[in-house]
Amino acid sequence: KRIFLGTTYRGAFVCLGGISGVKLVQLRILFLSLSNTYETLIEQLHMEEHIVEQFTQRDGVYSSYQIAAATDKINRFYPNYIINNVPSIFLPALETNSIVIGNTEASANLELKKWETRQKAEELGFVLPEVLEECTLNTVSTSYTDTIFVKPKGVDLYHQAWKIPAGTNIKENHNIQFPSDIPAYVEADVQHDIQVDCCFTIHNGSYTINQIIAHNSQGNEKILLGGSETWKQEIEQVTLTEEQESIVTPLFNNWLNYAATLGGSYQGCVTTGLKGTNLYWYEQNSRKGTHTSFTGKGQDWLNSLILDSSESSKTSWSYNL
Repeated sequence: KRIFLGTTYRGAFVCLGGISGVKLVQLRILFLSLSNTYETLIEQLHMEEHIVEQFTQRDGVYSSYQIAAATDKINRFYPNYIINNVPSIFLPALETNSIVIGNTEASANLELKKWETRQKAEELGFVLPEVLEECTLNTVSTSYTDTIFVKPKGVDLYHQAWKIPAGTNIKENHNIQFPSDIPAYVEADVQHDIQVDCCFTIHNGSYTINQIIAHNSQGNEKILLGGSETWKQEIEQVTLTEEQESIVTPLFNNWLNYAATLGGSYQGCVTTGLKGTNLYWYEQNSRKGTHTSFTGKGQDWLNSLILDSSESSKTSWSYNL
Protein backbone atom coordinates (compact mmCIF):
# COMPACT_ATOMS: atom_id res chain seq x y z
CA LYS A 1 0.00 0.00 0.00
CA ARG A 2 1.20 3.49 -0.77
CA ILE A 3 -0.71 5.42 1.92
CA PHE A 4 -1.14 4.50 5.57
CA LEU A 5 -2.98 6.90 7.87
CA GLY A 6 -3.08 7.17 11.64
CA THR A 7 0.11 5.19 12.05
CA THR A 8 2.62 5.36 14.90
CA TYR A 9 6.18 6.59 14.69
CA ARG A 10 8.68 4.99 17.02
CA GLY A 11 5.96 4.57 19.64
CA ALA A 12 4.55 8.12 19.54
CA PHE A 13 1.19 8.81 17.89
CA VAL A 14 1.43 11.33 15.07
CA CYS A 15 -1.53 13.70 15.37
CA LEU A 16 -3.07 14.42 11.98
CA GLY A 17 -3.99 17.98 12.89
CA GLY A 18 -7.17 19.90 13.52
CA ILE A 19 -8.04 18.14 16.79
CA SER A 20 -8.91 20.69 19.43
CA GLY A 21 -6.81 20.58 22.56
CA VAL A 22 -4.24 18.15 21.16
CA LYS A 23 -0.71 19.37 20.68
CA LEU A 24 0.70 18.55 17.28
CA VAL A 25 3.80 16.39 17.20
CA GLN A 26 6.86 17.69 15.39
CA LEU A 27 7.02 15.82 12.09
CA ARG A 28 9.88 14.76 9.88
CA ILE A 29 8.83 15.27 6.24
CA LEU A 30 10.75 14.42 3.08
CA PHE A 31 9.72 15.81 -0.32
CA LEU A 32 10.66 14.02 -3.54
CA SER A 33 10.08 16.47 -6.37
CA LEU A 34 11.47 18.67 -9.07
CA SER A 35 13.18 21.80 -7.79
CA ASN A 36 11.18 25.04 -7.59
CA THR A 37 8.10 23.15 -6.42
CA TYR A 38 7.84 23.08 -2.63
CA GLU A 39 10.50 25.50 -1.42
CA THR A 40 8.03 28.11 -0.11
CA LEU A 41 5.86 25.44 1.52
CA ILE A 42 8.96 23.98 3.16
CA GLU A 43 9.79 27.40 4.60
CA GLN A 44 6.30 27.51 6.15
CA LEU A 45 6.62 23.99 7.57
CA HIS A 46 9.94 24.97 9.13
CA MET A 47 8.18 27.94 10.74
CA GLU A 48 5.69 25.45 12.18
CA GLU A 49 8.69 23.66 13.72
CA HIS A 50 8.65 20.55 11.54
CA ILE A 51 11.88 19.00 10.29
CA VAL A 52 11.74 19.02 6.50
CA GLU A 53 14.10 18.05 3.72
CA GLN A 54 13.69 18.08 -0.06
CA PHE A 55 15.26 15.68 -2.53
CA THR A 56 15.15 16.81 -6.18
CA GLN A 57 16.59 15.93 -9.58
CA ARG A 58 19.67 17.89 -8.54
CA ASP A 59 20.24 15.26 -5.85
CA GLY A 60 19.76 12.38 -8.25
CA VAL A 61 16.02 11.70 -8.07
CA TYR A 62 13.97 12.21 -11.19
CA SER A 63 12.54 8.89 -12.33
CA SER A 64 12.31 5.20 -11.55
CA TYR A 65 15.79 4.81 -13.03
CA GLN A 66 17.30 6.74 -10.12
CA ILE A 67 15.50 5.63 -6.96
CA ALA A 68 18.50 4.13 -5.15
CA ALA A 69 19.67 7.55 -3.98
CA ALA A 70 16.18 8.47 -2.81
CA THR A 71 15.78 5.20 -0.92
CA ASP A 72 19.12 5.73 0.81
CA LYS A 73 18.04 9.25 1.79
CA ILE A 74 14.77 7.93 3.23
CA ASN A 75 16.47 5.21 5.25
CA ARG A 76 18.89 7.75 6.74
CA PHE A 77 16.40 10.58 7.36
CA TYR A 78 13.63 8.33 8.71
CA PRO A 79 10.70 10.65 7.86
CA ASN A 80 7.17 10.41 9.22
CA TYR A 81 5.86 11.43 5.81
CA ILE A 82 7.28 11.07 2.31
CA ILE A 83 5.64 13.39 -0.21
CA ASN A 84 6.33 11.61 -3.51
CA ASN A 85 5.68 14.20 -6.21
CA VAL A 86 7.41 12.25 -8.99
CA PRO A 87 4.79 9.99 -10.66
CA SER A 88 7.41 7.78 -12.31
CA ILE A 89 8.93 6.81 -8.95
CA PHE A 90 7.48 3.87 -7.06
CA LEU A 91 9.48 3.29 -3.93
CA PRO A 92 10.60 -0.23 -2.98
CA ALA A 93 10.15 -1.66 0.52
CA LEU A 94 11.65 0.74 3.05
CA GLU A 95 13.46 0.18 6.31
CA THR A 96 11.34 2.91 7.89
CA ASN A 97 7.66 3.08 8.87
CA SER A 98 7.25 6.21 6.78
CA ILE A 99 3.85 7.15 5.37
CA VAL A 100 4.12 7.56 1.60
CA ILE A 101 1.80 10.19 0.14
CA GLY A 102 1.51 10.17 -3.63
CA ASN A 103 0.03 8.42 -6.63
CA THR A 104 -1.28 4.96 -7.14
CA GLU A 105 0.04 3.28 -10.27
CA ALA A 106 -3.28 4.03 -12.00
CA SER A 107 -3.30 7.74 -11.13
CA ALA A 108 0.37 8.11 -12.08
CA ASN A 109 -0.41 6.59 -15.46
CA LEU A 110 -2.76 9.47 -16.23
CA GLU A 111 0.45 11.46 -16.75
CA LEU A 112 2.81 8.71 -17.83
CA LYS A 113 0.62 6.93 -20.40
CA LYS A 114 -0.48 9.89 -22.46
CA TRP A 115 -1.76 7.88 -25.42
CA GLU A 116 -4.22 5.94 -23.26
CA THR A 117 -5.20 9.00 -21.24
CA ARG A 118 -6.16 11.06 -24.28
CA GLN A 119 -8.63 8.36 -25.33
CA LYS A 120 -10.36 8.56 -21.95
CA ALA A 121 -10.44 12.35 -22.14
CA GLU A 122 -12.31 12.13 -25.44
CA GLU A 123 -14.85 9.78 -23.85
CA LEU A 124 -15.47 12.38 -21.16
CA GLY A 125 -16.14 15.22 -23.60
CA PHE A 126 -12.82 16.84 -24.45
CA VAL A 127 -11.77 17.50 -28.04
CA LEU A 128 -8.45 15.92 -29.04
CA PRO A 129 -5.72 17.59 -31.09
CA GLU A 130 -5.26 15.94 -34.48
CA VAL A 131 -2.69 13.14 -34.52
CA LEU A 132 -0.41 13.72 -37.51
CA GLU A 133 1.90 10.75 -37.07
CA GLU A 134 2.71 7.75 -34.88
CA CYS A 135 6.47 7.27 -34.68
CA THR A 136 9.27 7.14 -32.12
CA LEU A 137 10.86 10.10 -30.36
CA ASN A 138 13.88 9.96 -32.66
CA THR A 139 12.04 9.40 -35.96
CA VAL A 140 9.68 12.38 -36.11
CA SER A 141 9.16 13.33 -39.76
CA THR A 142 11.40 16.18 -40.82
CA SER A 143 8.88 17.45 -43.37
CA TYR A 144 6.66 19.46 -41.00
CA THR A 145 6.49 23.17 -41.75
CA ASP A 146 3.99 24.09 -39.00
CA THR A 147 4.44 23.93 -35.22
CA ILE A 148 3.87 20.44 -33.78
CA PHE A 149 3.87 18.77 -30.37
CA VAL A 150 5.54 15.38 -29.79
CA LYS A 151 4.57 13.10 -26.91
CA PRO A 152 5.79 9.65 -25.82
CA LYS A 153 2.99 7.09 -25.77
CA GLY A 154 3.90 5.32 -22.54
CA VAL A 155 6.13 5.13 -19.49
CA ASP A 156 9.73 6.05 -20.19
CA LEU A 157 12.41 8.49 -19.09
CA TYR A 158 10.98 11.27 -21.26
CA HIS A 159 7.40 11.45 -19.99
CA GLN A 160 6.57 14.94 -21.18
CA ALA A 161 5.43 16.78 -24.31
CA TRP A 162 7.89 18.56 -26.58
CA LYS A 163 7.07 21.58 -28.74
CA ILE A 164 8.78 21.79 -32.13
CA PRO A 165 8.17 25.30 -33.53
CA ALA A 166 7.75 25.98 -37.23
CA GLY A 167 11.13 26.37 -38.91
CA THR A 168 12.98 24.07 -36.50
CA ASN A 169 15.64 21.72 -37.81
CA ILE A 170 13.76 18.68 -36.51
CA LYS A 171 16.59 16.21 -37.07
CA GLU A 172 19.24 18.25 -35.27
CA ASN A 173 17.14 19.99 -32.62
CA HIS A 174 14.92 17.05 -31.74
CA ASN A 175 15.43 13.61 -33.26
CA ILE A 176 19.11 13.08 -32.54
CA GLN A 177 18.58 14.16 -28.92
CA PHE A 178 16.67 10.95 -28.12
CA PRO A 179 17.50 7.24 -28.09
CA SER A 180 15.71 4.87 -30.46
CA ASP A 181 12.58 2.79 -30.00
CA ILE A 182 10.54 5.04 -27.69
CA PRO A 183 6.98 4.98 -29.12
CA ALA A 184 5.58 8.46 -29.65
CA TYR A 185 2.99 10.45 -31.56
CA VAL A 186 2.79 13.90 -33.11
CA GLU A 187 -0.10 16.28 -32.48
CA ALA A 188 -1.00 19.32 -34.55
CA ASP A 189 -0.78 22.71 -32.86
CA VAL A 190 -4.33 23.61 -31.83
CA GLN A 191 -3.50 27.34 -31.89
CA HIS A 192 -5.83 27.84 -28.96
CA ASP A 193 -7.32 31.16 -27.93
CA ILE A 194 -6.18 30.63 -24.33
CA GLN A 195 -4.64 27.83 -22.30
CA VAL A 196 -6.76 26.76 -19.33
CA ASP A 197 -5.27 24.82 -16.42
CA CYS A 198 -7.28 23.15 -13.67
CA CYS A 199 -5.28 22.69 -10.46
CA PHE A 200 -6.73 20.16 -8.02
CA THR A 201 -6.17 18.02 -4.93
CA ILE A 202 -7.23 14.36 -4.82
CA HIS A 203 -7.42 12.30 -1.66
CA ASN A 204 -9.21 9.08 -0.80
CA GLY A 205 -11.52 9.05 -3.81
CA SER A 206 -12.59 12.67 -3.62
CA TYR A 207 -11.28 15.85 -5.21
CA THR A 208 -11.23 19.61 -4.74
CA ILE A 209 -10.64 22.08 -7.55
CA ASN A 210 -8.22 24.62 -6.14
CA GLN A 211 -7.91 26.96 -9.09
CA ILE A 212 -8.83 27.28 -12.74
CA ILE A 213 -6.20 29.44 -14.41
CA ALA A 214 -6.43 30.87 -17.94
CA HIS A 215 -3.37 32.38 -19.60
CA ASN A 216 -1.79 33.11 -22.95
CA SER A 217 0.93 30.44 -22.89
CA GLN A 218 1.81 28.86 -26.23
CA GLY A 219 3.92 26.09 -24.68
CA ASN A 220 7.37 27.57 -25.26
CA GLU A 221 8.59 26.01 -22.01
CA LYS A 222 8.35 22.66 -23.84
CA ILE A 223 10.86 23.52 -26.57
CA LEU A 224 13.78 21.09 -26.28
CA LEU A 225 16.57 23.26 -27.68
CA GLY A 226 16.72 26.92 -28.61
CA GLY A 227 13.47 27.79 -26.85
CA SER A 228 12.46 31.23 -25.68
CA GLU A 229 14.57 32.16 -22.66
CA THR A 230 11.81 34.55 -21.58
CA TRP A 231 8.89 32.10 -21.68
CA LYS A 232 8.08 32.76 -18.01
CA GLN A 233 7.84 36.50 -18.51
CA GLU A 234 5.77 36.04 -21.66
CA ILE A 235 2.89 34.35 -19.79
CA GLU A 236 0.04 36.63 -18.74
CA GLN A 237 -3.09 35.54 -16.92
CA VAL A 238 -6.47 35.95 -18.64
CA THR A 239 -9.91 36.26 -17.04
CA LEU A 240 -12.45 33.75 -18.32
CA THR A 241 -15.87 35.03 -19.35
CA GLU A 242 -18.98 33.47 -17.81
CA GLU A 243 -19.60 31.63 -21.08
CA GLN A 244 -16.06 30.23 -21.10
CA GLU A 245 -16.38 29.16 -17.46
CA SER A 246 -19.60 27.35 -18.33
CA ILE A 247 -17.69 25.39 -20.98
CA VAL A 248 -14.58 24.40 -19.02
CA THR A 249 -15.90 23.80 -15.49
CA PRO A 250 -18.27 20.88 -16.26
CA LEU A 251 -15.58 19.15 -18.30
CA PHE A 252 -13.01 19.49 -15.52
CA ASN A 253 -15.53 18.04 -13.07
CA ASN A 254 -16.22 15.15 -15.47
CA TRP A 255 -12.52 14.40 -15.62
CA LEU A 256 -11.82 14.69 -11.91
CA ASN A 257 -14.81 12.52 -11.00
CA TYR A 258 -13.09 9.84 -13.04
CA ALA A 259 -9.52 10.56 -11.92
CA ALA A 260 -10.51 10.40 -8.25
CA THR A 261 -11.68 6.79 -8.68
CA LEU A 262 -8.07 5.80 -9.47
CA GLY A 263 -6.95 6.67 -5.95
CA GLY A 264 -3.85 8.37 -4.65
CA SER A 265 -3.31 11.47 -2.54
CA TYR A 266 -1.70 14.17 -4.65
CA GLN A 267 -1.96 17.61 -6.17
CA GLY A 268 -2.12 17.83 -9.93
CA CYS A 269 -3.08 19.89 -12.92
CA VAL A 270 -5.09 19.27 -16.09
CA THR A 271 -3.87 21.32 -19.05
CA THR A 272 -6.20 22.22 -21.92
CA GLY A 273 -6.60 24.69 -24.75
CA LEU A 274 -9.84 26.60 -25.31
CA LYS A 275 -10.55 27.48 -28.94
CA GLY A 276 -13.96 28.99 -29.51
CA THR A 277 -16.35 26.67 -27.69
CA ASN A 278 -14.09 23.59 -27.91
CA LEU A 279 -11.91 22.53 -24.99
CA TYR A 280 -8.91 20.57 -26.30
CA TRP A 281 -7.24 17.99 -24.09
CA TYR A 282 -3.47 18.37 -23.66
CA GLU A 283 -2.45 16.36 -20.58
CA GLN A 284 -2.76 15.69 -16.89
CA ASN A 285 0.23 16.21 -14.63
CA SER A 286 -0.26 13.89 -11.65
CA ARG A 287 2.00 16.07 -9.50
CA LYS A 288 2.29 19.54 -8.06
CA GLY A 289 3.57 21.90 -10.75
CA THR A 290 6.64 24.10 -10.55
CA HIS A 291 7.03 27.89 -10.44
CA THR A 292 4.43 28.58 -7.74
CA SER A 293 4.63 30.02 -4.22
CA PHE A 294 2.67 28.79 -1.20
CA THR A 295 0.46 30.84 1.11
CA GLY A 296 -1.24 29.43 4.20
CA LYS A 297 -0.56 26.95 6.99
CA GLY A 298 1.55 23.94 6.23
CA GLN A 299 -0.62 21.78 8.46
CA ASP A 300 -3.71 22.62 6.37
CA TRP A 301 -1.83 21.59 3.25
CA LEU A 302 -0.76 18.31 4.84
CA ASN A 303 -4.29 17.67 6.09
CA SER A 304 -5.59 17.96 2.51
CA LEU A 305 -3.52 14.88 1.61
CA ILE A 306 -4.14 12.81 4.74
CA LEU A 307 -7.63 13.83 5.89
CA ASP A 308 -9.79 15.68 3.38
CA SER A 309 -8.97 17.23 0.00
CA SER A 310 -11.15 20.25 0.84
CA GLU A 311 -8.58 21.33 3.44
CA SER A 312 -6.55 22.56 0.47
CA SER A 313 -9.08 25.39 0.07
CA LYS A 314 -7.54 27.01 3.16
CA THR A 315 -4.27 27.43 1.28
CA SER A 316 -3.24 28.87 -2.09
CA TRP A 317 -0.48 28.78 -4.67
CA SER A 318 0.43 31.66 -6.96
CA TYR A 319 2.78 31.69 -9.94
CA ASN A 320 6.24 33.02 -9.08
CA LEU A 321 7.26 33.47 -12.71
